[in-house]
Amino acid sequence: MSAMLRFGPVQEDEIGRAFEIEAASYPADEAATHDGLCMRQRVAGQYFLGCYAAAADGSAEELIGFVCGTCCAGTELTDETMSTHSDAPDATTLCVHSVVVDAAHRRRGVASATLREYLRRLVGGDPATAKVREVFLIAKANLLGFYTGCGFVTQRLSPVVHGADPWFEMRLRPHCAERRQLAVTQVDAFVLSSAAAPEQPEHFTGNPAAVVVLPPSAVDAAQAATGRLAPAAGTLGAWMQSVAVEMALSETSYLRPLDGGGGEGEGEGEGDKQQHRFSLRWFTPGCEVDLCGHATMASAHAVWERGLAPRSAALTFISRSGELRARLGPPDAAAGSPERVLLDFPAEPPTATPAPGDGGATAEDGELRPLLRAAFGLAEAQLLWVGRSRVDVLCVVEPVAFAALLGKAPDFSYLNQVRTRGVILSCRGYPGEGAANAPDFSSRWFGHPDTGVVEDPVTGSAHCCLAPYWAEQLGLQRPLLGRQCSSRGGDVVVRLTDGGARVELAGRAITSMTGRLLTPPPPQQQ
Repeated sequence: MSAMLRFGPVQEDEIGRAFEIEAASYPADEAATHDGLCMRQRVAGQYFLGCYAAAADGSAEELIGFVCGTCCAGTELTDETMSTHSDAPDATTLCVHSVVVDAAHRRRGVASATLREYLRRLVGGDPATAKVREVFLIAKANLLGFYTGCGFVTQRLSPVVHGADPWFEMRLRPHCAERRQLAVTQVDAFVLSSAAAPEQPEHFTGNPAAVVVLPPSAVDAAQAATGRLAPAAGTLGAWMQSVAVEMALSETSYLRPLDGGGGEGEGEGEGDKQQHRFSLRWFTPGCEVDLCGHATMASAHAVWERGLAPRSAALTFISRSGELRARLGPPDAAAGSPERVLLDFPAEPPTATPAPGDGGATAEDGELRPLLRAAFGLAEAQLLWVGRSRVDVLCVVEPVAFAALLGKAPDFSYLNQVRTRGVILSCRGYPGEGAANAPDFSSRWFGHPDTGVVEDPVTGSAHCCLAPYWAEQLGLQRPLLGRQCSSRGGDVVVRLTDGGARVELAGRAITSMTGRLLTPPPPQQQ
């Protein structure tokens, strides 16, 4: 199969390219006209799915195939029903017109992957396609095996005359049980750039999060009433918590399209001018949390990858922590990659902790430095600076001391006595000779036992503290590259905005796994 396929709604300005593929795939008396494709995209855009891949010269991605269809009433395909589209509630039969792939990408599994994705979206719980009860198409004899492999059953010799050759009518009936199965995507956020090819992401790095897209109707009664959910048996929140336990990742996020838009297949040609708003919630295996940086990046990535919004669109997430925004950024050499997800978060600048004997030092301040030295095995001279942000303790050390701790765990009998959400260990630069794409600063993050996280692979929120500290220390106005040196590792590009009040967090995200949840959420109690 061609690498790095992406699926999304075909836009109006892509119809010319779609027609090129269509015309090269069928005889002239069978291919759809340019006007016919324009009509299908205009009136039935939710049923017009494109497959995209990087161009052969490595430039921006291009359309390499598509599937399109229209709806009609009844269960018989005729020339008339195949030439129009109806949005009426009783128009529950979908007729697939084209399953085509550019000649350069054929015989690589692209056609089957695109058709399977097309059918998967029909049973994904999206109201825009929920009315479909049967899917029909007509196929020539040589393609019956292909469509049978995708779940279709041959019905009869079609009465439709379409060119010189006979056609066979095939049908697929999406099962009711499948219609409530929700897609789940596992995304690695803040991934490293490959040392061999900095423009490519390094798989199995960064921080993984699961993303589940809920239908717009999935509103938990308890959340709607209070804004704060205490999951009770049988509620949507309890189901979310159970799924998070099953996923066994640090975070599982749940997206729900708002304002009647944002459903799969609903991206608009003028997407950057549309509202693309989603409710966003995060669950650890233990509880629902107020904010999570890497799971927010994973959610934004999933929205764009699954075609819930155009890649040109800025996204707004409504969460317990208010409105969060994400967009795709331009190339940046510091990031070592051509495309980044940009998140807007509040800055959490640290304040220096007074040393023992200094005016204003508390008993807790006096205990902090000895605990950190004991936890990390540091000499006093190696502990350069200690401070606190609103939520974390920042411990800055010599690069040599940081290097000595790489791959090693601190002494948690001391570290767990520090009263904080987590402890950030950081140093200037990267403690390694000849490191590719060397960062401006390095870090690790260790959680207090209450968080349930021993060491986080990549902590976006910790960089809201690191960004203002290192921007001041380094005296640099440009974006800074931070590397979190966990066992997985990850890169976070930071930039202060709004006069230092906010931090832009930038990084790469890649999909590592997709699947479906076979246990559906409970019926909603509206």
